[in-house]
Amino acid sequence: MRVAPYTDVRKTWQGNTLTLTPTHGFAPNTPYVVTIDHRDARTVAGAALTADLRVFFGTAPVAGAAPAGVVPATLDRGRVAGAGADSEAVVAADGALLLTSAQAGRATGYHTGLVRIDPNGATKLSTETAAICVSRSGHSIAYLAPAGGGGGTDLVIADRTGDPQHRIHVAVDDGSPLGWIGDAEVSFVSGGQLSAVGRDGRVRTLSGTRLSAANDRIDLASGGRYAYLQPAGKPGLLVDLETGTGHPLPGITGDPAFSVDGATVLWVDGSGRLPRIATAPSGGGPVRLTPIPVAAGDEISDVSVSPDGSRFAYSVTRPDHTSELRLAALPDGHTVAVSDGGGASPNWAPSGRLFTVLTDGAGGPEIDTVAVPDAPVDDRAAAAVFADAQISGDTEAQRSLAVPGFAPPSIPPVTRAAVLWVLPGPDGTTTAQIRLTADARPDHPTATEVEETLTLVSPSGGGPAVVRTVTSGPLVQPAPTGPRLSRLDTVPGAVRLTFDSDLDAASVTAAVTLSTADGRPVAATTRYDPATRTATVAPAAPLTGPTVVSIGTGLHDLAGQHLGTALRITVPQQ
Repeated sequence: MRVAPYTDVRKTWQGNTLTLTPTHGFAPNTPYVVTIDHRDARTVAGAALTADLRVFFGTAPVAGAAPAGVVPATLDRGRVAGAGADSEAVVAADGALLLTSAQAGRATGYHTGLVRIDPNGATKLSTETAAICVSRSGHSIAYLAPAGGGGGTDLVIADRTGDPQHRIHVAVDDGSPLGWIGDAEVSFVSGGQLSAVGRDGRVRTLSGTRLSAANDRIDLASGGRYAYLQPAGKPGLLVDLETGTGHPLPGITGDPAFSVDGATVLWVDGSGRLPRIATAPSGGGPVRLTPIPVAAGDEISDVSVSPDGSRFAYSVTRPDHTSELRLAALPDGHTVAVSDGGGASPNWAPSGRLFTVLTDGAGGPEIDTVAVPDAPVDDRAAAAVFADAQISGDTEAQRSLAVPGFAPPSIPPVTRAAVLWVLPGPDGTTTAQIRLTADARPDHPTATEVEETLTLVSPSGGGPAVVRTVTSGPLVQPAPTGPRLSRLDTVPGAVRLTFDSDLDAASVTAAVTLSTADGRPVAATTRYDPATRTATVAPAAPLTGPTVVSIGTGLHDLAGQHLGTALRITVPQQ
């Protein structure tokens, strides 16, 4: 019996059940194959197996430990205006706020209904609207408005500022949400079916699932490819509207939240003792569970994720009915900032610097803006979000996460992704190395993979980093059987290398070296921790320039399998 990647396991029998317990746990975000070799295995009667027995499984990514001693800041909330009980405020591309059910007051220019508020004042766009949405690009806004003359409902298609461009008379069910499909069509529920209408007024059906917009849970992802549909009293499915396939979101309570590109989904997993935040590619893939600081009886709601995928907001309501609004970090879930009082219907600004919420003010419901504390640009989060779009096979999402004119690489279907390292470059760009894997399965017992190098740049106007170029290795490459590097991190005064296999510690010390960019050896100490499968390499003296980390093929696991290809990684000066 063998486990690949190599894992030291303890074997125990109870009746016909063989239990394998890994000495140091399984590596996170890793596909595994357990093989019973037919050449050696025998039944009690001595009969040989006719073929190898294989068990295929994979582990999920882990959230990691939250940093110790972090004291959450206080969220800076500012009142915008009074609003209706079901109001929300979306943030237009130019930073203006569009309130769906504004109340008369100084901030709204004493207008009511759908009101745009910007530094120049307030403008009434329509009577109050039951639904509004901004396209993934930010170039288009759509909302519902009463039709003139014969009554009914018009779908108003507006530009990036909310200025109406087209009015289309459509039959929209009461309670229907709206969602953009690119910038070409708007989705909605009509006659109990999810439908879409183009700018030319042509309507088409997106899903045959019968829906009640007033009673069922319907959440539309930005970009229009995915929808979470849960008819009342039935299990919900996250449906790929392009392929017609769907999959459940394990343990979900309430509504899911989607990333700005639509290819990553977050939800509250209530299946455990305490609720957690779950994250996965929208197209399906490993689910990462992120613990959050809550107690028994706490209710989590109104989850939303920042444009760069590095933070999320949520509300906590305690059993005594007090509540908090929290801003937390991904992937570890630690609280970045907090304020008293929850916040419903959160909507993020494209810059990620603020979001809006509906809250209970002293004079009734109101719209607040919530300023987001400054944080370093998280290029690892941007790379992970792009990888989720690749797992989902969503080329439009990939384009939305890249520079204009970007052509997504054509790769075979994959099931998981690992961001191996993210390192800043001398020209202001960032380089990210990603491994995309198609897990082994009974009909294809060998895992295959693609490795990519992403170049990320920060937009001139601010906001999340975007992909500029992608360089892919061989598109169909069998995954090596030996140990693999699964992550590189730089820490003050050292480099950490994490592997997927149980390694021979002596081989780690011999195979891992440091040198200068021009090839001169650098004296360093290497410590290997078998419990975490991590090698920490620390130079004997501070370095004054880039360092090359080399991992030779002499590195091997406890079964004697060697690293397949030597690695050389240039780490910038810390």
